Amino acid sequence: MARVVSRHLEVKEEAKQFLQDENSSLTELLLHEIWMSKLAYLEDIFCRLNGLSISLQGFSTNIFILRSKTDAFKKKLALWDSRVQKGP
Repeated sequence: MARVVSRHLEVKEEAKQFLQDENSSLTELLLHEIWMSKLAYLEDIFCRLNGLSISLQGFSTNIFILRSKTDAFKKKLALWDSRVQKGP
């Protein structure tokens, strides 16, 4: 999912032009600054989840390392949530 969102943000201008050419109502979303900011934030979260997933794989891990990584990520999620709740 992270790659899909990342790729969408990379080709945002091309997608916007295509949707405008097709007279799609979705064009409004690509012009909406707040919506695009939320999409970028979502991309960042997906990338970090993907990074966590990759770091949890492999032969040189044990339950203590895995638990430590997941606990740290949960704390980061709580911090991000509090920042989103607080707003700009």
